[in-house]
Amino acid sequence: MTVTWVIETGIEPDYEQRLIASVKVAGLPFHERKMLPFGEGMKPPIIEGPVIFHGSLQGAAWIREHLPWTPGAIEHPHAFFCRYYYPRLQGFLLNEEHLFMPFGELQGRREFLMEVLGDDGCLFMRPDSHRKTFTGTLVNTETWERDIELLGFYDVPPEEMVVVCRPQNVNEEYRFWVVDGKLVTGSRYRMEDNHDRIRVNRSLKPK
Repeated sequence: MTVTWVIETGIEPDYEQRLIASVKVAGLPFHERKMLPFGEGMKPPIIEGPVIFHGSLQGAAWIREHLPWTPGAIEHPHAFFCRYYYPRLQGFLLNEEHLFMPFGELQGRREFLMEVLGDDGCLFMRPDSHRKTFTGTLVNTETWERDIELLGFYDVPPEEMVVVCRPQNVNEEYRFWVVDGKLVTGSRYRMEDNHDRIRVNRSLKPK
């Protein structure tokens, strides 16, 4: 039985093209779908037989909600919400000083938020949801109204919960995979403003 790939593109172009090239070399059928804002372009054609989807969390959520594929996306969507894992990781969070607030309240709460969490005239904000209704970024007191409007560019609903944090300086970012409580691999993801996804550490093996 032949496996068909559905590959969502527009996220990491270089990696996606390498993946498509590998699928072609293997002689496997595939369908490419562009990533439009938050899953709108994901509907694939009717496919018989097993399917592997590669793409964003938004695309996986769209498939889970709209298509009868079984077993569907292998994920625990609730675990990706900040409100789920923040209480479980107390003492290990970069953004320990934070609060949650509905997006629709941000415009009118500048003075309060700056007084509680502001540092050098700015705050860091990110969505509570893993669906990334906007990209986490700094919001400045001088450009508050414009910054909040930009966050809501993709029609963020007023009830969408936002994490408001004291800003932190991050020079390097590392990401690791933990399986059954064991560290199995990891790499440096970002150094200053540059992504670094090549140096994967394959020496970390579960015991």
